[in-house]
Amino acid sequence: MKFFRSALTLALACVAFAASARAQIPVWAKTTPADIVSSGIGAQVTGADYGNGTFVLAAYFGGFNSPIVPTVYTSPDGTTWTKRILPVTGSRVGGPRFINGKFYLGMDAATNANGIATGVPGAVLSSADGITWSATTLSTALFGPNNFVFGNGVYLATATPASGQATQVVTSADGVSWTPRTVVAGASGASIAFFNGKFYCTVSVSGTASLYTSADAIAWTRVTTAPANLNTFYNLAASPTTLLAPSGVYGNAAQSLSTDGAAFTTAAPGIALVAGTIRYVNGAFVTPAPATSSTNDVTLARASFDGRTWTTIGSTTNFSDGVEIAYGNGRYVFVGEFNVYTGATTISPGGTSNGGGTTTPAPVVTAQPAASQSIALGGGVTFTFSVTGTGITYQWFFNGVAIGGAVNFNYTIGTVTAANAGSYTVTATNAGGSVTSAASVLTVTAAAPGIAYLSNASVLARAGTGSEILTVGVTVGGGTGNKNVLIRGIGPTLAMFNVVGALADPTLALFRGQTQIAANDDWGNDSAIAAAMSAVGAFTLTPTSKDAAIYAAGVGAGGYTVQLAGKAGATGTGLIELYDSATAASITATSPRLINISARTFGGTGSSTLILGFTVSGTGTRRLLIRASGPALIPLGVTSTMADPKLELYNSAGTKLDENDNWDPATAATQTSVGAFPFTAGSKEAVLITTLAPGGYTAQVVAGGGATGVALVEIYELP
Repeated sequence: MKFFRSALTLALACVAFAASARAQIPVWAKTTPADIVSSGIGAQVTGADYGNGTFVLAAYFGGFNSPIVPTVYTSPDGTTWTKRILPVTGSRVGGPRFINGKFYLGMDAATNANGIATGVPGAVLSSADGITWSATTLSTALFGPNNFVFGNGVYLATATPASGQATQVVTSADGVSWTPRTVVAGASGASIAFFNGKFYCTVSVSGTASLYTSADAIAWTRVTTAPANLNTFYNLAASPTTLLAPSGVYGNAAQSLSTDGAAFTTAAPGIALVAGTIRYVNGAFVTPAPATSSTNDVTLARASFDGRTWTTIGSTTNFSDGVEIAYGNGRYVFVGEFNVYTGATTISPGGTSNGGGTTTPAPVVTAQPAASQSIALGGGVTFTFSVTGTGITYQWFFNGVAIGGAVNFNYTIGTVTAANAGSYTVTATNAGGSVTSAASVLTVTAAAPGIAYLSNASVLARAGTGSEILTVGVTVGGGTGNKNVLIRGIGPTLAMFNVVGALADPTLALFRGQTQIAANDDWGNDSAIAAAMSAVGAFTLTPTSKDAAIYAAGVGAGGYTVQLAGKAGATGTGLIELYDSATAASITATSPRLINISARTFGGTGSSTLILGFTVSGTGTRRLLIRASGPALIPLGVTSTMADPKLELYNSAGTKLDENDNWDPATAATQTSVGAFPFTAGSKEAVLITTLAPGGYTAQVVAGGGATGVALVEIYELP
């Protein structure tokens, strides 16, 4: 009898403990706006975020052959919502994101009942307070943008083509003007994150998911050690220390995690997980989740500090398709497709605040922000504070005053103004305490003036093998640092421009001195090259064309040679193009740039004329030295040279601006000043010194007297 009573007592205690454990999971209050409740499935809630003291909730009404009306709501605490009017309408909106001091919201292109884009091509809306919104209409019809992130001075969002264009993302330097980009051709779907100083994007090609990374969101490189169970539908998530790639599978499918963005490990959460977007808020990853791995009913909110060990922090009162969870002002907002909930749960490792857990140590500083930074007007700056710990929240201060929405471990000012000069600090807080960073003082200087510079050059001429290899030289100089240069060798695509006798299969090689540092036969739809071509505005190449291309990243100062040859001894007309991938606004007198371009090949008259096209970009004017040589090449070991080259300069309208047949000895000192090899007095070489405004030009070498031969045309930047 005594044993029976002990067993009964133990059983009752277990029941009481289980009931207590269930009670420890708080039930979050339903706060769905009344007009969404009354519309039922006639309204869709798409997401929420918090910034500048306000929650913003996005939804749209209509569909099913009825007009679509996008709507946003604002709330200080996620409990009482106020409806706000958007400046554009007509299609669905995605979930808002608060980045760099503003909310950003994407609106889809409008479509008809068959899903064909009509009317409004889509837009990006932005607001500092969630009440007053401005809109930028997109140039092409896109579904999205969505999942906005910011890093390295670039805004990035996902997008989906509405009418066949190859787009997975859009980028912006100012949050206003947006450019469609291709991460990799032939792909669909995309999710993004900014982690460890780089952007990450998932795409799917023929059903196979891949992960790509980029520093500028333009040129993308595939991550070769792809995460397991990679899924493009559920978005990547990033904490200051971990990149998480959710599997997107109901149940306890393993998630992939990385601390460097290159190597991934897997971790099974052990509980049902992922029925919506995983986000990093309030110092932890959070996601809507089903109660068990055998049900799709999403009723729980789960959180994890490391992406591996998960705990339930809240529950909802009835079924809701999970979308995402936002956090601000001490409260979580749980977003379902048709309902909204809010709760004030505080989490610590091991459970909820009223469910025990472990003692949380205060944050420990590992790296302070830079003591001082000096940035020119219009530039970008990022302050970073590194700490270790769990459940950490951040608040940045400017001259002692809290900055609205600056609640991450780093704080970025995309475009610096004079008003931004001052002292910046940040406080990191968790359940164990708080720590405040040392001050970082920002000095704002006058912006360096822009200059005019050589941004692009192209050479159209006969190309083959041996002495007829089309050769272009280029010198990078003018400042310190490295450049990114796009080089293309075009042959078969010239037929689109009615060029007769185009080289059928060109090969391209890049040399520094005598060392070959890059080569390409067929460009093969390389994603980095495709992105660079789009960024510089180069004409499109088909993915299967036999044209060649090289994207030379991080090119240092010095001289380089590009060679275009015909494959297997073939001869024909070829085109070499060089593009400086930097923006005109970023080029100053101290920037590395293309300061000398030269081309050597066989030339003559008519269709055999050697043509060097070039573009002057930037502001102001650029003084240039242009030379054409034939006989002067003989002492350099070149045979079959042009006996009497004549130099002609034209603008893009075809107007001849200047010409020279035999050079003037008065130009000798200028030629020597830039290191050009000397001409013999009385030789038949040609020289022009000119000052040009930004625009397109051609330097053409014509054979005097009609005598063909190998010639060299050169362009030098002059002070």
